[in-house]
Amino acid sequence: MSENDQFNNQMGDLMRSEAQKLVSEFNQIRSKYSHGGLKGSDTEDIVQEFLEQYLPKTYGFGNGQIIDSSAQISKEVDIAICNQFHPFTYSKNGRGMLFAEGVDAVVEVKSVLNESHLRKSIKNCRSVRSLNVQIPAGTHWWDGETDGKKRMETTPYAIFAFECPYTLKTLDEKREKIIDDLDIQIDEAVDLIYAIDTGLIVLNRDIDDMVLWGEELGIRSPGYVRNTSEPDLLQFLLFLQDKMPNISYIPNIMKQYIDFDIPE
Repeated sequence: MSENDQFNNQMGDLMRSEAQKLVSEFNQIRSKYSHGGLKGSDTEDIVQEFLEQYLPKTYGFGNGQIIDSSAQISKEVDIAICNQFHPFTYSKNGRGMLFAEGVDAVVEVKSVLNESHLRKSIKNCRSVRSLNVQIPAGTHWWDGETDGKKRMETTPYAIFAFECPYTLKTLDEKREKIIDDLDIQIDEAVDLIYAIDTGLIVLNRDIDDMVLWGEELGIRSPGYVRNTSEPDLLQFLLFLQDKMPNISYIPNIMKQYIDFDIPE
């Protein structure tokens, strides 16, 4: 076994252990609230703590609604992953004002991902994608200007669920039907759909995106792909970060929201 294979196996074991830990914490919450239903904020906290542990430490985490400089407001989001240039307008608990240009990704958390919850999440994604992201002049990206703009303008949106009553194939078919019913365009579409007990579905926006070979083995084209490789949790992390814009510098975001000139 090569050193690379050994490392891959270690990472796989680590993520399987993390998935088991997430499920155990989720079950503790379910037991605690067995007579009143799950408390959504507690399940969101579990996922946020996991993301805080494994994403770069430069990110901040908020929740609530996202606003753009045209005063459009998204539906409420569970976890907003904010870049280091987001103004300090939200509390340590995450509540507060979220600016579209400062949010690098959104994660919607579901205890159980059934068809109704999937439809609601897809609608929520559309509300985030309808925001007008005004990239300030002078913004720089690590991964090139064109790619950075594309990722920033279509804020990555992921669904994270603890349980799903369907097989991965059935979940994907329900996703496809909902997208058709709502006439969702590719720029409005959810990037990642993940359920710990079911698997991962990934959207490749174009053929230059990172490609995941799943059940559509051998096909490299825009569209959704079902992941069949393990561990899914590691794949979720890799794809989430890969779809984020990797910003190296943004000038003052709030200048676009405040109607007065700042003296030079």
